[in-house]
Amino acid sequence: MVAAFWVIAGLLPFAHARLSEAVRRAEKAEVALVLSDHRWPKVMDTIARWEKLPRPVRVRLAMELRPALHTTAFVRPTNTADLMVPYRIRTGELKHVGLGLHVRQDVFLSGGRAAFAIERLTGADDFPTLDGGLTPGEWNGRALAIEAKVKAFANAPAKPVARVLWRGERPGPHPFPAARGVLAMAPLLAPGSGPWRVPKVVLLVEAQWVEEFLTDRDWPRIRELTQEWDGLPADVRTRLAERLLPRLREMRSVPLKRTDGLEIPYRVKTGEMKPAPDKFVTEHDLFLVGGRASWAIYYLTGGGGTIPLHGGLTVDEWNKRAKQVETYVKKFVAENTPKK
Repeated sequence: MVAAFWVIAGLLPFAHARLSEAVRRAEKAEVALVLSDHRWPKVMDTIARWEKLPRPVRVRLAMELRPALHTTAFVRPTNTADLMVPYRIRTGELKHVGLGLHVRQDVFLSGGRAAFAIERLTGADDFPTLDGGLTPGEWNGRALAIEAKVKAFANAPAKPVARVLWRGERPGPHPFPAARGVLAMAPLLAPGSGPWRVPKVVLLVEAQWVEEFLTDRDWPRIRELTQEWDGLPADVRTRLAERLLPRLREMRSVPLKRTDGLEIPYRVKTGEMKPAPDKFVTEHDLFLVGGRASWAIYYLTGGGGTIPLHGGLTVDEWNKRAKQVETYVKKFVAENTPKK
């Protein structure tokens, strides 16, 4: 009996860790739903439930939403009869119905949804507005301001809990039903089971390669990476292009150094660069993550259907171009994927 007790006691930390992992996965799943689901009532129900959660959970959700502030994927909500978003009313995509839910943030864009959800989680009403009429520079500045408020919310001292559970009293159901059964899930398999299976280590290297390209601040190193891609097999270039697709709509700014041999026309217009002969010229704005992604796709696919993304576009203009690039990449992938 004593031996059994110690065996169980030894397993408790492991079980707790697995349960915590299950909860985190469920939280991530709900964040993904809020950012990408077209069913607006479903999104609102989820956010309304979040508002009632304990503060530590709301902090985790706000921190999970924070990276999405810099993304601009277009997600048109459905069943929006009582929804009023000022920017979308001006564009004619929504009507002013008088009575209804007034949302300052542009919930037609993933970053706007993130800002709206964070407002509800933190109880703040002074966030700058993210909408499709902003330029990438304006969007990025406002997203950084919201990030600062999220950090302040996370670091603020928690208020003492007024109510505790009495002996024998059980807490209510877990706020994330999706956590049930997660512990029984089998380990994730490498993508593409069967004859076209790719080893996990290869996928990890490719993911690291893409991340280095999108975040490195050294222009010569970035140029070197694209040159390394030139001789890659078609299947590797296809996978890299697919990895870059979700990053097209990121407007996060990335500083560049040692750019004496580089010229980006938009940055010349803004005075951040000077034109000069014998420079490498690209229309893609390498000072923004999405601009780097479009330039990388240009190199990986041969460049036929890529359109430059730069800081002079509005968010809506940027999204239209990104969608065209996505269509081109999907066609490229279909043409270069072996048929089973």
